[in-house]
Amino acid sequence: IWQQAICWTFILIAGFSFHLGRRHHLRRGLFLNACGLLITAVTLIAVPSEAIWFGILNFMGCAILMTIPLESVLQRLRPEAGLVVSFSLFLLLRNVPGGTIGIGPWVWKLPASLYRFRVLAPLGFPDPLFRSGDYFPMLPWYFLFLCGWFLGKLFQKSPRCREIARVKTPILSAIGRKTIWIYML
Repeated sequence: IWQQAICWTFILIAGFSFHLGRRHHLRRGLFLNACGLLITAVTLIAVPSEAIWFGILNFMGCAILMTIPLESVLQRLRPEAGLVVSFSLFLLLRNVPGGTIGIGPWVWKLPASLYRFRVLAPLGFPDPLFRSGDYFPMLPWYFLFLCGWFLGKLFQKSPRCREIARVKTPILSAIGRKTIWIYML
């Protein structure tokens, strides 16, 4: 539960943060992917049995890059509706890496042919021999990222929330500017 709560929060904040700060999304997405590839290389050398393939940084980098061309479409949706649809799709697709889709008693097995090619692992279709010390495929996690994106839109609509966001805490701002380096260490 603790691990999942951290993951969910991290991904929601990443989607939420898409709206904050300067608009260098392309550069940020490419940079996060480069950091993710560096972590893959280091873990392949240091602990090959626990190598990280398509971990959280690669996921976030790809989620940002994917959102850039979709942003104009997403902007047309009401944030409340987008949030409900995104969260529903996240729940529906939550077990795609395990070979099923569905919620509760309504679960369907996906075709085994989707899980034959290692190249499909980043999308959420890992082959039977795939192993990763940290794995966040696009399905289902991109829809949780979009939940954060829509929460960010709701936040922007609220004058009170915008007022709170203007409050600066120097120590948190300083740490926030260095989080990727702290994470990489």
